[in-house]
This record gives sequence, structure tokens and C-alpha cells, in this order.
Amino acid sequence: MKKLTLKAEEALLGAMLHRPEALPSMRWIPPGTFSRPDYAALWQTLHSIDFSKVAPNNVPAAVTAAVAKIEEPGIRQTLTPSRLSNLANASVCPNPQTAPLYGGMVLEAAIHRAVEHAGETLRDTARQAEVDQALKALEQADRTGQRLAQLDAAWKTAPETVRNLLDTQPVEPVTPVPRTERARVDLQAEGETVASLLYEPRQLREVTGWLEDRDFSHPQLAAVYQAMRTLDERHAPIDPLTVAWEAQRHPGPQPSDQVLAELQEAGMGGTAAYTAEQVLHTAALDRLDAAGHDLRNYARHPALPVSALVDHAGQALEPVQADHQRIQHAVREPELASDKEPAPPAPAHTPTPPPTSTRWRCDPMNEPAPFDPTTYLISREQQISAPHLPSVEPLPPVKSAGRVLWEHFGRLAPGLVTTAATALAWGWHEQLPDGSTQPLWISGGLAALAAAAGTVSAAKQHGEAETTRFAFAAGGTLALLGVAAWTPDSALRALLWLVGTAAVYAVCAPLWRDDRRLEREQRHERVMAETEGRTQVAVAMIEGQTRVAEKVWEHRTEVARVEAISKTVEALVAASDARETRAVAPGDELNVAALLKAAGHEAPVELTAAEREERQR
Repeated sequence: MKKLTLKAEEALLGAMLHRPEALPSMRWIPPGTFSRPDYAALWQTLHSIDFSKVAPNNVPAAVTAAVAKIEEPGIRQTLTPSRLSNLANASVCPNPQTAPLYGGMVLEAAIHRAVEHAGETLRDTARQAEVDQALKALEQADRTGQRLAQLDAAWKTAPETVRNLLDTQPVEPVTPVPRTERARVDLQAEGETVASLLYEPRQLREVTGWLEDRDFSHPQLAAVYQAMRTLDERHAPIDPLTVAWEAQRHPGPQPSDQVLAELQEAGMGGTAAYTAEQVLHTAALDRLDAAGHDLRNYARHPALPVSALVDHAGQALEPVQADHQRIQHAVREPELASDKEPAPPAPAHTPTPPPTSTRWRCDPMNEPAPFDPTTYLISREQQISAPHLPSVEPLPPVKSAGRVLWEHFGRLAPGLVTTAATALAWGWHEQLPDGSTQPLWISGGLAALAAAAGTVSAAKQHGEAETTRFAFAAGGTLALLGVAAWTPDSALRALLWLVGTAAVYAVCAPLWRDDRRLEREQRHERVMAETEGRTQVAVAMIEGQTRVAEKVWEHRTEVARVEAISKTVEALVAASDARETRAVAPGDELNVAALLKAAGHEAPVELTAAEREERQR
């Protein structure tokens, strides 16, 4: 397409060199439309010449003289007289009468290049932006949409005949080549979000308004989140089994048992809203990269006319614009869920001790360890509380009106201050003589001092932005209060009060937003620290119990070995005594009856063959 674009530009320039009188009707083609800087400079130079005062035979000389006045030396060296005569050649410009069509072709090629450049800019922004700067990065998509509108308006300035000739729809539908891989992925944030929601499903109400399953890059995590959303809409219980059962009803990949088990083990309450924002921001940046990819592919397709190119590019930007709105409406203050669980109910009776009979006594190594409620509560950080039903949400704490006002006093303080200051200004006005300008010069002086302080703070290398903002805000407020104290018009006073209050809230709003973000990050860090502490306690308890079990096993093994040795020694002593006392007659050491008799047992009576047959009958 680049080769044909150069030919169209050369044909347009050659047509204008042949028919310079047609230049006034070609002003809808700006110089920036040309792909080469020397052609753009020549086009601008041709429009600067008044050919109505130039004879037809003097046109080449006039153009050469005008080119010699171009400031850029490289362009002057390129646009030599031989080069200009070559542009006017019939082989370069087949028909000077079709100059408007050549101009439309040049404009169409320029719009394709502009859309391709916009796509590359979107991709660079999506790949370089930080996750927490996603909202700012998506503003580039808004600027791209405005640029598309400008390109569409520039195309509509062309003559209608030219647009009708060039706006031919492609024979086959044009689809962009899909990307081979995603540009932005954060599997850790996705896994933490789904695990936290599965651990504490009541957090779903904080994220379902702006987090969608298409924001997850992992298909199984997306399936789990979709199933949880469906169950939450039906007010159904949410656990790994119900989620797996619901997920099989939806098309697409199904979560495996391993994924559900890992999510169940990694669950942690109170962090879903924080990590969900990371998931949304990452997905929005990835879709911004996808939109830039589609814009670049559409622009490189020569079969797309300008109208279709602008429509396809606008459709590619629609998901990004939707992401922009979702991020703006995302929940800013996720509530941390409590990790506290109700303690198990105390047993109704004391269990009876096991029987002491040797027959029913179990091996001590297999006996269950005694239940220690203190260890149980510490390991789970539980508190002894009233009975609790897991399926019933606890009631929120009751707050009085005074408590609510005190908690939101910081939001009301700026309005109260401006109201009080305006009331004092009105009272000051009532005490002034008619025509007095005292409020103007006093408030003006104070406002000038505040503005000077803000200027000094802004000029310093290490100046604080908050100081500068407050200084200028104070200067503006003082100026408004001075005018309010001076004017007798009550409507103007009310307007000044409204403007001052709005300005003060505009200054305080970013500070409140930063405080909320900092508080949210601190809460997240505290939850992570508490989780790490609980993990360390659990690991220490497991290690301690393992060491105790090992020592007990070693002790019992040693006891069994000592007992076996003792029995062996006793047997040897008994055998020695038997030899010394001659309890067994010589030659009867292998006689079982003699041995039993020597040991004090009754020797068995050996039966004859007839007696054995009689007993068998």
C-alpha cells in the first residue's frame, strides 16, 4: 500500500503542476496528509503561490523560485527542477483532470496511517503503564476516540463524488488477526480474589457490581467466579461443592478438584475488594492492548474504506470505554471481614473415663489427645461468644446519630467553615459605612500573601504539593470572602459562598481519596501480617507436637526394649536354676511333659489310638 500511496501523491502533485488553477478547490487536503515531508512542503508551497497572476509559460519558473525560499535545506535539495519536471510527466500523472480522485486516495491513505499510529500508541501505553495507573492509561483510549472523530470529519470535507467513488464496501468481511498471547496477566491477584471470595462469600456484594468473569485470564478461575456470582444472585449457599455443581451448568472449562482445593486452602477474608481492583486494572490494560492490536490490523487492511475503518476502530474501542466506566465506579472502601469464628459449644456432660481393664485398654500411641480448649481458641483466634448460625449474617453494630455525625465530621467541616466565614463577612458588611472598601483591600492583601506563599512553595525544588494547594485555595477563599463582605447584593453573596464551598471541597477531595487508599493498603498489610503470624503460630505448634510425639515414641521404644531384656534375663535365670535343682531328669530335656511338670503345670495325658477314634466318633 505504501508504493501505491506514493504514486497517488505524485499523481496529485503532477496534476496541480499541470493545472495550478485547480488548487483553490483542493484545499480540503492539508499538507500533513502527505507521507513524505518534501511532498508536504511542495503542496504547501503551491498553495502559497497566486497562480492567477502567473502566466502559463512562467509556472515552472514561479514554482522553482518558491521552492528556493523553503527554509529546510534538505527539502530544497530534494525538490530540484528536474524532480519537479518529472512529477509533471505523463507517466507520473496519467490524467490531471482526475486530481480530486487522486486527492481522495491520498487522504484515505493518510487516515489509514493515523489509525495505525493510534493503535501503536495504545499498545505502548498498555504495556508500559503500571497497574495502579490503569485509569490514567485508559484516558488514551478517549483521546483516540476523539482522534477518530476528527479523521471522520476530515474525510467528510472531501467532495461527495470522491467519497462515493472510494467508499466501497469490501467483498468479504474483514476480521483482525487475533493476538498470540495476552499482554498483561496477574494470576496471583486472580487466585487471591477468587480464594478470598470463596472463603468469605459475603464479599461478593462489594465486587459483583464492577468485576466480571471476563476479567480473569485463567479460564477455571473465571468459571469459579461466574458460578459464585450465579449462586449469590439466587441467595444460595456458596462452598466448593455448590460452586463445582453450578459451574458444570455453564459452558466452557470446568474447575478441577485441585484448583478448588488450592482455593479453599488459600482463602483469606477481607482482601477480595483490594485484589479484585488489581484484576480489573490488569484486564483493562490487556483489553487496551487488544484494542490497539485491532486498530493496527484494521488500518493495515487495504480493503477497508475510510467509513468502514472508522466504524471498526470505534467498535474496537467500546470494551475499553466500558472498562473506563467500571473502574470509575469501582468500590473504593472495601470493608474488611472479621476472621472471628464462634467457639464450639461446651460439652453438656463430662465424658466418663475409659475402663481400666487390660483387655479394653488401647495402645497409648493410638489414644486420642485430650481436648484443650485454650489451645483450640488460640490456634483459631476465636472468642467465646453466643451461639451463631453460619447461614445467618450477623447484624451490623447499632450506631447513634451523634456517633454517625462524629465519624463524618471531617466531611462536614469544610462546609461549616465556609458557612461560618461567609456569615462573619455578612456581619462585617453590616457594620461598615456605605461605600467602604475596607474588606476589599484587607482580604486582597491577605489573598496576595497566601498566593505568594503558594508561589514560593511551588517554585521550591522540595516544595510540597499539599502546601501549594492549600495556599492557593486560602488565597481564593479570602478573595471571595472580601467580595462577600463588600457587596450588598445577597444573591451575589450566596453565589460566592457556593463557589467558595465548592473550591474547598475540590481541594479536600483528593486528600480524602489518598487517605482512603492509604487506609485500605494499611488494612491489607495488617491482614497479611496477621495471616503470617497465624501461620507461624500454627507451624510452631505443629513442630512442637511433632517433637513431643517423637520423644514419647523414643521413650516407649526404650521401655519396651528394657522390658524385653528383663524377660530374657529372667528366663535365663530360671533355666539356670532348673539345671541346678535338677527339676528335669537327665535325658528329659526335650520331653514336653517333663518340662511342663517341672514348670508347675499339669502334664497332658497321652491317649491311645483306640481312645482317639472313640472321641472322634
